[in-house]
Amino acid sequence: MSDGHNYERAWQRERLARQHAEQLLEEKTRSLYDKVLELQASQANLAKAQDQLLQSEKLKAIGQLTAGLAHEINNPLSFCLPNLEQLSLHQQAIGSVVTALVSHSLGDTTTAAPQQSQQQTARRQHLDWLLEDSNELINELQQGMQRIQEIIKQLYHYSMLGQSAPALCSVAELWAQVWQKLDQRALAHVTLQQSLGDAQLQLHPVEMVTALANIVDNALKAGASVLSIHCDCSDTAYVRMQIRDNGHGMSQLTLRQVFEPFFTTRDVGAGRGLGLTVSYSIIRQHHGSIEFSSDIGVGTCCTVTLPRRLVEDMY
Repeated sequence: MSDGHNYERAWQRERLARQHAEQLLEEKTRSLYDKVLELQASQANLAKAQDQLLQSEKLKAIGQLTAGLAHEINNPLSFCLPNLEQLSLHQQAIGSVVTALVSHSLGDTTTAAPQQSQQQTARRQHLDWLLEDSNELINELQQGMQRIQEIIKQLYHYSMLGQSAPALCSVAELWAQVWQKLDQRALAHVTLQQSLGDAQLQLHPVEMVTALANIVDNALKAGASVLSIHCDCSDTAYVRMQIRDNGHGMSQLTLRQVFEPFFTTRDVGAGRGLGLTVSYSIIRQHHGSIEFSSDIGVGTCCTVTLPRRLVEDMY
């Protein structure tokens, strides 16, 4: 066997060994890369789970604080409002008596001397002003107390999320309850378009009806005359509901703040700023999602995505 032949065989062995080593290195590199991807995905899932756990703990803590706060404020309200109503009745009765007494004591201004007549007229005008101003003060107090009462109701409802029993409910049944909950006078002026499908959802129906009703109520108060409800049931794990309206629309700044507690763009006294906060909490605690998109002067679209089955650690 010549040296040239031995050299060629050695070269072939070396080439095969190098190819094998390169293939082995490529396989190891690919395996390592796959493991890096798996690790990154695991880290992302862990971070998401930690965020959800933190959010859940925050919601529980806020719920406990809210329940205590609502209870403490509701106690004085429970007697302040009835007392104000009774005071209003007393004030009306006192006003009638005082007016009669003053009229009797002042007598007829037409037969009195000019100076005396002016004094009597001034006293009657002052009395009329006192009675009128007293009525206005009592009305404003009642309105203020009622506003506080509405806020307390929403805070209390927020603190009681998850207290109702879960149930299997169709999308159509769910929305039927939503319409019953809303102001029928406001709905009478709205054109309603629905495409609901026949999907079944396992959820807490009382809370979810409240969440969806708050979204629709927000659309109605934004001047919507057309409401479109479309449910996409093609996914076997989730149901996606889109609520579209042709209301005033929201700016990008408003969209960023829309879920913040007590945030509202309405006039003072016209909005509580808690409806969408409650909706967000309910939907998130169902492990769902809620998103808004909007254009000023065009309208708003709210997309709610819900799992078909409850997650065990939901509450």
